[in-house]
Amino acid sequence: MKGHRFNSAAFAAALLLIVSASDLRAAPAASSCNHVIGAREEVLRTPRADTNLELLALALSGGVVADQAIYERLLRDVTAIRSMETRLKSVRYLPPHDGKTMLVHLSETASALFAEGKYDYWDCVNRHYGLESTQMVEPGYVKVRLKGIYDLNAVASVYARLPGVLGAEPYDARSVDHGATILVTRENDEWHYVFRTQSASAFYHFTTHGNQNPKSAGVWTGQASSSPAWLRKYWFGTERR
Repeated sequence: MKGHRFNSAAFAAALLLIVSASDLRAAPAASSCNHVIGAREEVLRTPRADTNLELLALALSGGVVADQAIYERLLRDVTAIRSMETRLKSVRYLPPHDGKTMLVHLSETASALFAEGKYDYWDCVNRHYGLESTQMVEPGYVKVRLKGIYDLNAVASVYARLPGVLGAEPYDARSVDHGATILVTRENDEWHYVFRTQSASAFYHFTTHGNQNPKSAGVWTGQASSSPAWLRKYWFGTERR
């Protein structure tokens, strides 16, 4: 009797696998194109020449890719600021992720299809965003790397809706955090830049107005008894604007 129950359970599991495989294979792969986000003309703009500033522009934008006007202003302003203060040439923006790598969790059936090179339900999505590579990093988990820079939370939601996908999220592929980064606050046409150098040894504040050249608005090295108002306002957010 035990053997009969075991065989029944094995048969049920096999039947479930066959049914799920049938359902997956029956799903129309082309329909994945219906769920992509981001206009084609916008997607074609990425990646930009300076991908790090593109990531910063993305953080200040509201779309799946960085706004072109924001990127161009950042490029102009930051280039000018680094010319004014050469110690800031090595300070780069530290993003929450690299903007191009996701971890996609596949079902057992989808994983088997992927291993055979037959998982084609993401082909249209991959073409839209520009696939660079895929790699099975552990059973059921595929690292998907795109060519451009994207809001990965938004793009991951597109992949998560594909047949056989159990979930998708940004892949944490950031470099080591040495404390250096750039924070930008926009107040209408006035932009405030705060650069934090490595190991947070110094903070530099610059302001820009439209097409005007940046102006130095303060430096703080932690030597004073209290931090300046601009640091509390534009870095820590504890001072009212």
